[in-house]
Amino acid sequence: MLRHLWALCKEEDILWVKWIHSYVIKNQCIWHMRLPSNSSWTMRKLFSLRQIAQSFTRSIIGNGQSTFLWLDNWHNLGPLYLKYGDRVAFNMGRSLAAKVSSIINNGEWHWPRRRNPVIAEIIHNTDASLIPAEANEDRVI
Repeated sequence: MLRHLWALCKEEDILWVKWIHSYVIKNQCIWHMRLPSNSSWTMRKLFSLRQIAQSFTRSIIGNGQSTFLWLDNWHNLGPLYLKYGDRVAFNMGRSLAAKVSSIINNGEWHWPRRRNPVIAEIIHNTDASLIPAEANEDRVI
């Protein structure tokens, strides 16, 4: 089952993965979305494994357009939502559905509200080697 969840995370070029992304996930974050109430047993079982699977995945930032800023595991601190809660998104003026691309400007990090202590901690813990590459797409490893 984890292999199937991995295929969904990587958005592999498989018919059933494309179908689930088009009709179930619909541009939501797989880690944080609510599963429709009429979902099959298989889908419910698959999505019940999300918490386990998230600890094994990591997003490598390219242009930041397919990685969720707060919900995906791309930062050294892990998913920022799990560490700081939804208040950090509000304090930063971004929604929970914001993408990493919203804080990238001309290939550099552009964090708003740097005086906020939580944002300052996030910036401080951002590895210097974590440089956005706008020419590349994000990858899940």
